[in-house]
Amino acid sequence: MGNRASIEQQTITVKYNGEEDKIIAIFDDYGQGSLSLAEYCDTFYDDDLELLLAVLERIQETTGIENVENVIDNVYENKKGMSIEGEWYDWEQIKPIFDRVKYGEG
Repeated sequence: MGNRASIEQQTITVKYNGEEDKIIAIFDDYGQGSLSLAEYCDTFYDDDLELLLAVLERIQETTGIENVENVIDNVYENKKGMSIEGEWYDWEQIKPIFDRVKYGEG
């Protein structure tokens, strides 16, 4: 079946102080990374494609998130679909989001 990429929004609880953090987890069979939602918004995204757009924008604006970038680069370079919040999206469905941020250019 091959390497399948996924994006999921999650709430994590820090064990030693009980604080909660909302994150976007980005992962595939070979790697994983995350982005803190607190840096970008106060709530989870309701729309899966808006969530993907937010991830792509963060990749272009942020350094030091190579694990996230590697997962997304694999999707882009192989022109394959991915799971977003448990829903499968074919490449044709997510390609316009990559095009919108001019992903892979420059």
